Amino acid sequence: MERIEYYETAATRNMHALPRFGNTNNFSYLFGTQEQRSEYINGLLFAGVFIYAWFIAWCTILLIFKCLRGKVGLLSGRPMRVSHGSKKPVVIRIIFVLSVGLLVTFSGLLVTQGLTQLKSGIGTVHASSIEFNGILANVEAFSKSLEEVAQLVQPLREELVSQLSGDV
Repeated sequence: MERIEYYETAATRNMHALPRFGNTNNFSYLFGTQEQRSEYINGLLFAGVFIYAWFIAWCTILLIFKCLRGKVGLLSGRPMRVSHGSKKPVVIRIIFVLSVGLLVTFSGLLVTQGLTQLKSGIGTVHASSIEFNGILANVEAFSKSLEEVAQLVQPLREELVSQLSGDV
């Protein structure tokens, strides 16, 4: 059998170089333990989540502009009516470019910083939940032991009450 040599394509190299934000890009992890598999898959999900977030933001913005119709002028798909010598189109375009720049910047920050913080927060909530369940189990055990002690002490209490009420 003849050996076929593998040549890495640019698309493969680019997909391998995508940011994974703390997760591995080592393909062999896919065949490792459950934790390794999870780490590799979380790294792959980043690109899909990023593209999906952009798509949802884009659709939302288009829908808002379409609903506002004439109030946003050219953003709703209608031609802008401009009087001769007006600086309004320039101002609108500058505001639009700045808004889009801010949207891109903050979307990038959300994806790069927000998802790692979200993952960290979910881990913290999970650890806290486990700790809370342990505390709850201890409280239940303590409550049961108090009930048992109360049942053992009940005859003594009744005898003490009867002796004290007889002396008065």
